[in-house]
Amino acid sequence: MQYRFCGKSGLQLPLISLGLWHNFGDTDNYATMLHTAMTAFENGVTHFDLANNYGPAPGAAETNFGRILRDGLGKHRDQIIVTSKAGHTMWDGPYGDGGSRKYLMASIDQSLRRTGLEYFDIFYSHRYCPETPLEETVQALIDIVRAGKALYVGLSKYPADKALEASRMMQEQHVRCLVYQDRYNLLDRSLEHPLPTLPPTPSTPTPSPSSPSIQSATVFPDVAPEEPAPAPNPASPSRTRVVRRKPNSPASSHSLQSATVFPGVAPEEPAPAPNYLDFLQTQGLGLVIFSPLAQGLLTNRYLHGIPADSRVAKSGVFLKESDLTPDLLQKLHSLNEIAESRGQTLAQMSLAWLLRDPFVTSVIVGASSPAQLLDSIAATANLHFTSEQLAAIDHILTP
Repeated sequence: MQYRFCGKSGLQLPLISLGLWHNFGDTDNYATMLHTAMTAFENGVTHFDLANNYGPAPGAAETNFGRILRDGLGKHRDQIIVTSKAGHTMWDGPYGDGGSRKYLMASIDQSLRRTGLEYFDIFYSHRYCPETPLEETVQALIDIVRAGKALYVGLSKYPADKALEASRMMQEQHVRCLVYQDRYNLLDRSLEHPLPTLPPTPSTPTPSPSSPSIQSATVFPDVAPEEPAPAPNPASPSRTRVVRRKPNSPASSHSLQSATVFPGVAPEEPAPAPNYLDFLQTQGLGLVIFSPLAQGLLTNRYLHGIPADSRVAKSGVFLKESDLTPDLLQKLHSLNEIAESRGQTLAQMSLAWLLRDPFVTSVIVGASSPAQLLDSIAATANLHFTSEQLAAIDHILTP
């Protein structure tokens, strides 16, 4: 298993993380859960992602994970990363949902009791709550770290302007926002959409003369550095950031490009408007992705009909039969042909497409069995894409 540093921090996460959103509730087989979790650890998947409301019933995934810890995984506590979240409806009444201090504090205490842990490695605000003042949510996260109930905090599913504001509030109190978590996959590339103009990032102190000649620079639209930066030294390594664009974006013909960014040196052509991925990289946050397989659409499972034991047939809550349109099925078949040419399954190629970008810290996969998890892990064996493959993928997905 390969590991990547999470944003500008010393914490590393595996490329593949195990999510417990599905398959770890009260309706699932415990022996399979235990076997899957232990298989994950034995194969280098050291990150286990929870939330207070994962089930069914809400809270069941944390309770079952606590049992898994007691039945063997717990002896490796210092070798694993356990994360949880709060933000969605967990219990009835006005205090069981949202971003209030009362809800977040009660939630983490409940989650720690269910898992039997003394602390979480990362605790997230699971969603932006417009009814709660952002200062209240952020202060609760800061106090959770200071109370020793979490080592780091993160955000999930926040508008970019609110994520920026929250991150700045944390920095002011010397508790950095470590990571951002959101949905991203071949079929949902909203993180690549251009962002509206965001408030400028506060300038940093002028570096000392002994600092390296190439500095990391905040790259934001219409924001110039206060001091001119030294000219780039051709003999020094450049800072290269990954720029992703929607397939039909006029800025590029491919979804992945490299742009060399030198502070104080104006680009020859106007830079494209930044997207959420650019924003996260500028702020130094790690990126953890959920739903990388679009609830199972980006697998071989639905290429030839709807299996009786599939998520569509069994629940139809997050994925409905109406989602499987003829146009989508044609795209899936075309993507599958590219995957086969790479020696991968559609699922493996979909994971590799995300992980080919070194900025992506980790992708969270679900697994109903150890075999399914091992299939996902195998995706990391081939993360290289030719320009022709990327162009073909973009062509298939262009509306």
